Amino acid sequence: MKRSQVGCAAMALALLACGAWGQGFLSSANHVEAKAYLSRSAARPGDTVAAAVVLDIKKGYHINAHKPTLDYLIPTVLSLEAPDGIRAGAIRYPKPQVRKFDFSEEPLAVYEGKPVLRFDLEVDAAASTAARELKGKVRVQACDERACYAPANLELSIAIPMAAKGAAVQPTHPELFR
Repeated sequence: MKRSQVGCAAMALALLACGAWGQGFLSSANHVEAKAYLSRSAARPGDTVAAAVVLDIKKGYHINAHKPTLDYLIPTVLSLEAPDGIRAGAIRYPKPQVRKFDFSEEPLAVYEGKPVLRFDLEVDAAASTAARELKGKVRVQACDERACYAPANLELSIAIPMAAKGAAVQPTHPELFR
């Protein structure tokens, strides 16, 4: 290959890489992360265990509340797939902030910072002590002061260690579960 062909090939690869990076950057997933937590070190048959999903929204961005102000806005929605022997309770969304943005005539209900979505996990009394995993996703659309980005489904999972009925378990993440 001639030197000019190598240079052109390198330039083409660089442009493709920039294009891929640019497309990814336009996704809400680049501006919001989701992590899941349990309130205890393990669950036992018959227990109800508190759980939470913490969204980490980058500074300068917001996402729409679960019940957005305007019908056409994409709400934040957590959906869960509970494993056998465990039932996920109703999701409790945090109270949104109401903010005025230049792009909207009306103030909007949004989440910023680190909102916490909470729910309980009810373990069947007859459940085995085999560890389980709860899977879920959070649908979000991140926006800044000028634009909104492509919505994203943030995948998450919670490992659920199991202990025998009556076994000692320890509280975890006291900052989330008071």
